[in-house]
Amino acid sequence: MEPSPTTVLGISLIVPAVQLLVCGSTKPVQKEIQAALEYSGLSNMWVLIPIYLAVAHYHLPSLIVSFSALASKWAYQALLQKGSRPYRPNGGVGDEYDKWTNDGLVEAFWGEHIHLGSYTTEESNGWFIKEDSFMESFIKCTFWNDRSRKTMFKDQKFTFVDELLQWGGFDGAVKAANTSGSRPIKILDVGCGIGGSSRIMAKRYGGAVEVTGITLSEAQVQRATELSKKAGLDNVTFRKMDALKMEFPEDSFDLVWSCECGEHVPDKEEYVKEMCRVLKPGGRLIIATWCETHERKSLTDHQKWLLRFLYEEWSHPMFISIKEYGDILRSKSLCMRDVATADWSPQTLPSWRHSIFVGVWWPWPVIIRGPKVWWSTIREIITIERMHEAFRDGVMQYGVFRAIKSAQ
Repeated sequence: MEPSPTTVLGISLIVPAVQLLVCGSTKPVQKEIQAALEYSGLSNMWVLIPIYLAVAHYHLPSLIVSFSALASKWAYQALLQKGSRPYRPNGGVGDEYDKWTNDGLVEAFWGEHIHLGSYTTEESNGWFIKEDSFMESFIKCTFWNDRSRKTMFKDQKFTFVDELLQWGGFDGAVKAANTSGSRPIKILDVGCGIGGSSRIMAKRYGGAVEVTGITLSEAQVQRATELSKKAGLDNVTFRKMDALKMEFPEDSFDLVWSCECGEHVPDKEEYVKEMCRVLKPGGRLIIATWCETHERKSLTDHQKWLLRFLYEEWSHPMFISIKEYGDILRSKSLCMRDVATADWSPQTLPSWRHSIFVGVWWPWPVIIRGPKVWWSTIREIITIERMHEAFRDGVMQYGVFRAIKSAQ
């Protein structure tokens, strides 16, 4: 059941309404309230939106508001300043994805594609202005069009895959291979998740291809296999495997695809080398991954803290820059040619907030799972908004890369 826009706005007023009923109306206390908000350091964060709304419309007692601000400051510093899931070299990433896959919550909201979408048309991105506050974005997206609240978030992921396949030259490569009669074309999906991109390629190219997806998560292998069987696909398989120690011989695949996998890899150079190793001469490589700015010396203290938090909250060992990825691909030892890089941050940025809004419009998967999931969901929302901030301000960038392996 999809809540209407009126219901959404009604939900947003529940907290201040309850606060008013409990506290009653008093004389204006704007100065005390503003001081408390400034002291909390949270005046621009969604955590205090209910307090801010209540102040603006209902003039809550200064004691309650001050206490709320101080309590929020304590909770923020004690619980939300430091990441809770730092990278662990021995099984940590696989364990985290096992948990996310088994509880089903990520799939419920993000669908089969656990990666960002591409918003390149007025119909999909007209609601989004990157300078807008969280609430401004929420209101605009809620009333932008009917599809923005129902299917657009997941649809833009399909758009992303379609655009990246075209940009990376996979469509042309498959067509050329079909013309020459060299079938089946073997495709490797490195960091396949629950198989969303693998299934798109298996459907898109049909019997001309055999797709293999690899992931560190056994739960993802099982779920990807289930979904592929339901889709009636017999040209795609999944295996649990480390991207840094692939079990395939050299020159095994015609096309190698890796979408939002490199973030979790501790050795970026070895990650790229392994993909190039299993790629056949003349084969094409596409990588899409989160990167950090190359201008690290110019980062403020807050931006440095932001990066550290993002490392530690979602099991990221490190990020590198788009330039550094490009330098690795261009190194002579890899024998790659026609290397191209691009920053797709502008077209993927709306995904972060859009994913949060989907949870507001359709909160039932969270509600039915109980208080433990409610708290973890709050952490995820805060992390996603911080991701939005990092990509918006250029602290992080969405890098895409393509290259062809030279004939040896």
